[in-house]
Parts: sequence; structure tokens; C-alpha cells
Amino acid sequence: MTMLVDSSAIVADLVSGGEAPEIKYMIGVGVVKDSEAVLFYYIGNDEQPVPLMTRAGKPLTRLSNVNLVDVDVVTGIGTENATKLNIVIQVNNDYKILVTSGIQTWWSMCVISGLYGLFQNGMITESFNLDSYRGNMGRKPIFASIRCGEVYSDKELYAILNADRKEKAWESYELSMSSIVTTLKDTLNTAIKPDTAVEAVDVQVEETVGGDF
Repeated sequence: MTMLVDSSAIVADLVSGGEAPEIKYMIGVGVVKDSEAVLFYYIGNDEQPVPLMTRAGKPLTRLSNVNLVDVDVVTGIGTENATKLNIVIQVNNDYKILVTSGIQTWWSMCVISGLYGLFQNGMITESFNLDSYRGNMGRKPIFASIRCGEVYSDKELYAILNADRKEKAWESYELSMSSIVTTLKDTLNTAIKPDTAVEAVDVQVEETVGGDF
């Protein structure tokens, strides 16, 4: 991952509010359709995204030992007015990466189901491996899995999203995705909120003598 170049100049385009000062790199999923790679990093608004490859020349498929920092659904992206699922992950407690994919992709459905599986098990703040890989059928869509010792995925949520996908009920599908994203964001915000509890203070109150009560 050290070969990545700073892409903060274009990250702001895909982040709610238009600012991304803490995000060092941006990675897109399957953005170059005729490539065998699954993950691509952006190097500038006018440059073609570069495939992430291993030293052996194989597509990089795993982002290891990452923690979820934020998750969001953003709309109106690019010339196609696309809706994207963004996840911000921190790598080895060091730099942060924004990973983005269309909300209707298999990858996004798998990732949300996996993150919700972590949430349901009280593990949303735990580090995990994010695996992205191509299927073998048809257009070879890109799938994903969340592994924290074992693979986590909420099967009920996956089944709901998959049923909407088969019926092309995209409005229902996106509402479900957005609802889960809100739940995850609220949990993350609570988890990282600083402790603002006020310590108990001994207050001495003088007794009033002869006063009217």
C-alpha cells in the first residue's frame, strides 16, 4: 500500500460536506471494467484510476487489519448522478482510506451485510479484514466479505437486500441500505464520543440559621 499516492484533492468530491482532511487515499471498487483488478486508487480528477496489484502481479483483494471509522451514502456523484456507498477505514491504526462503490453493486450489499453482522455481535469497533473478489459468472461482479477471525454477515439483511435486487425494487433496497448506514453511523459516533461525564464534586452547604423556609 505504500505505493499509493495522495488522492485527497479528489476525495472531497465523494464525501458529504465536501471536505476530507483526514482521508489520505481513495479506492474505488471495479471502476475499470476491462481490468482483472478489483480495487483501484484514484490519483487525480483527470487521471485513470490505477489497479491495486500485489508484488506477484495478482489483483490485491484484501485490506488487512482495518477499523471502520465512518460509513455513508452519498448522492449526485459524477456525470451519472450516481449514489455511492462510502466506507472510511483506518489501516493499522495509522492512515485512513475511503473505499467507494455504487450503492446497487453486489460489493456494497455484501459489505453492509458484513458490517451489520459485526454490529449484531457487538464488534463494530473491532479490526477486521476486508476481502473483495470477482465472481466467475456473467459479468464477474465483485463481492466482498468481512472477516474478523471468521466471516461475519447478517443473513437476514442479506436476504432482504437480495430479494429487492431480484425484483429490481431499488427504492426499497436503497431505503434498507440507508437505514443500516444510519444505525452503524450512530453506533460509531457513540463509540468514539469522548467521555464528558462530570466528576462528582463535594459541595459544602452552610446551614442557614433562623431563616424562613
